[in-house]
Amino acid sequence: MHDRVIFLSEPLLSTEFVQHHLVVPLAARLAAWFSVGIAAPALAADVRAELATVGVDAIDGGAWFPPPRSPRDEAPSYTLAWGREAMGGLNSRLLERVLRGQDGFRVNISMTNAAQSDLWYIQSRPLPDALRSMAPAFRPGLRVAIRAGQPLVEMLDRRLCRRAAARARVRYSSSRHVAELYGRAGFAVDGVIPSFVYPDSWTPSTARPSRDYVLGYLGKETDTEALGELSALGFPVKVFGSKSAGWIDDLPRTTGPTRVERLGRVSHEQLVNLYTNALFTAFPFTEESFGLVPIESMACGTPVLTYAMQGPAETVADRETGWLARDRSDLVSIAREVVRTGLPAGMPAACIARAGRFRLGSVAEAWRAMLRSRLDRGPSARG
Repeated sequence: MHDRVIFLSEPLLSTEFVQHHLVVPLAARLAAWFSVGIAAPALAADVRAELATVGVDAIDGGAWFPPPRSPRDEAPSYTLAWGREAMGGLNSRLLERVLRGQDGFRVNISMTNAAQSDLWYIQSRPLPDALRSMAPAFRPGLRVAIRAGQPLVEMLDRRLCRRAAARARVRYSSSRHVAELYGRAGFAVDGVIPSFVYPDSWTPSTARPSRDYVLGYLGKETDTEALGELSALGFPVKVFGSKSAGWIDDLPRTTGPTRVERLGRVSHEQLVNLYTNALFTAFPFTEESFGLVPIESMACGTPVLTYAMQGPAETVADRETGWLARDRSDLVSIAREVVRTGLPAGMPAACIARAGRFRLGSVAEAWRAMLRSRLDRGPSARG
């Protein structure tokens, strides 16, 4: 009989949520070694169906959450989930009720519940820090609301994090950056395992990429001013992203000539092709604990231009698989030089090799080894 592992997740209301891409493929791989379940306050029907096909138990709390406006729009459900837990502990109580009597090693992989667990996996910075960093990219009305509510959010989130940390036997994080943040806040982190696992379908779509445009991503964590300045270089820029529709300002107007193509939402196949043929992927950000876009781009053989801080500073190797800029001015200067000279020889191959560290098989093996070590230490000490 396999040992039992139960992941405690955010609400999974779409198979295209980022949280889904993190936990479901990982759980499916781990099902080869363990009996695995995913418990969440709410699971959409298509998510439950997918779990059944990959041999993972679906444990649905049945709570109501607003349906996503698009398959990738998890912001409304995340916001409500955070509010439910921060103000009333509702997610924790719900999950502990549906898991009553079920044995297993519980991995809390959520930032919106503080349920009793054996391991809390900390994916991102505290919510108040993230909101403070991302607020400049939001629309004016939302910026005002964030500013007004910041003291209350800080108090509630601090309490939520204290409860999640206190109710877990050990704590792991998605990056060294996150581990250091929580360590300074008094929550010692016992280990680091990358949060992103990507499948084999992230691979170059052609052996002869065109390299005739720059690719950019527009989301709530984007430094839109920097992306706007890049669009004024005179080199074609294609921008994708639709998760944050209605939440963020568009690219700012620039004084110079622009050649920007706004693509909005694109399919997986389109995105692979976009990454592959770009000269580089521009990822100027205000807040990024880990960073999916840099990993996806490198997996397709395309280097990344980003900032030398937070999660991307751990995934992108400066001058080997991209460039780590000091600030916005440095980022634009590097972009101008790369547009002029092209890519260094060997950089695309180095990108693919670097991204291999975050491939599903590699990350699943790291999780398997960690879980095996923890399970071999004996029964859970949860009350």
